[in-house]
Amino acid sequence: MGHHRTPAWAIVAETLQAPEELVRIRSYDNQDPEMRPHRLVEFDFKSFLDAATYLNRPEIAAIFAEFPNHADKTIAYTFIRRSDYSKNEAGDWSIKIIRLIDYPLGGKQAYLDWVTSSSRTLIEQPELKVVAAYDNYYGTSPHRLITIEFASQVEMAAWKALEIRKTFDAELDERAGSWKEHTFELRADYINE
Repeated sequence: MGHHRTPAWAIVAETLQAPEELVRIRSYDNQDPEMRPHRLVEFDFKSFLDAATYLNRPEIAAIFAEFPNHADKTIAYTFIRRSDYSKNEAGDWSIKIIRLIDYPLGGKQAYLDWVTSSSRTLIEQPELKVVAAYDNYYGTSPHRLITIEFASQVEMAAWKALEIRKTFDAELDERAGSWKEHTFELRADYINE
């Protein structure tokens, strides 16, 4: 009989998922392999205190300290979920768009007023499964993170083809100081928690 060894990535995944402070972890690959970031890993916590406790665990800190040996660039952001607009159909949706938004100088409230009033119809579209808005905990760039999830590539393409979405994005060009969009696909690393 052969000797069975657990792959290193499985041990890391197990260690990252074990602490009780962690609500959920998900890993995604960028659909465009030429675009950075290549990978998105999300850690969800109920509070900033839980996040700090998790990150200060020696076994977690050791994994994070190893990141520079496995990637040429690693960036971590801390975001707080907001309730100004959201939609949440439970599930592990395979496609995720993230939008990183910076407010124009002095224009945060104007942006928030506009997005709250103009996003409702867009969010209610059936192709869209989850939408969530987050503010950067430290108030730095990117100021806001928007996550938009779909069950499939086909549903995402149908949503992107909507005229209402095109109109919204054209106005977003005017309302935001700047914004970037990335499309990611869910990996199986951390699904079975």
